[in-house]
Amino acid sequence: SANKERQKRLGRRETLEKGGGNVGKVKKSGSRNEDLPTIPIGSGCVAQVYKARLRTSHGLHPAGTSVAVKVQHPHILEKVCLDFYIMNKFASILEYIPYLNLDYLSMKDSVDQFRDIMLPQLDLRVEAHNLKRFRRDFEGETQIAFPEPLVDLTSREVLVEKFVEGEPMLNFVKKEDEFHRRKDREELASIGLKTVMKMIFLNDFIHADLHPGNMIVDRNKSVRGQPLRIHMIDCGLTVELGERDHVNMVKILGSLIKRYGYA
Repeated sequence: SANKERQKRLGRRETLEKGGGNVGKVKKSGSRNEDLPTIPIGSGCVAQVYKARLRTSHGLHPAGTSVAVKVQHPHILEKVCLDFYIMNKFASILEYIPYLNLDYLSMKDSVDQFRDIMLPQLDLRVEAHNLKRFRRDFEGETQIAFPEPLVDLTSREVLVEKFVEGEPMLNFVKKEDEFHRRKDREELASIGLKTVMKMIFLNDFIHADLHPGNMIVDRNKSVRGQPLRIHMIDCGLTVELGERDHVNMVKILGSLIKRYGYA
């Protein structure tokens, strides 16, 4: 209805206005009136993303460079904190009921751990830092890449990064044609496996939200043969394991490979 559409437009405007001056430094693509927000190209539980162009040059990036602008949803911190408060109370009540015998699930501890992982996502400067670290960890790789954050344009509520051109990973899963061959799927699976193993065992810094929607595929035209390349985006959620978890992971993977279920 007209009222619902108006509410959506007001919500998008409020989201962009939250970004303050940082959003004003980029030009929203596809909008005749630059005072009005464009339709987001993607939206998640914490933020939504717009495609834009730089108004002025920043570092090595000239004016007109395409960027992705990630802007937090209005009042998201209050909403997330309220959600965790409710989940924590609910888990405590369930564990307190004697005949349910749910103590062994450690539901309250699980909620607390999830909260400790989730809350840093609400500061988009953390995601910019994660991107810088991933780019350092995978520097020189030709088949894996991470977007470059524009740190001077990034704040707690707004993240600006170079726009990644390509197509969704799901296209290679669902389609079967001359551009999405079985051989390509096998190559992408190999790239993904090697990348995750390197994150876990060499860097101890893991992208904890790896699903097809956070992977964009293109061909690296700067390398001979133009091999397939995976761009990993949405890097706000990360995990560091530590020595004990590494040992357990090796045991689990070893047992899986040997098909031994009693390790």
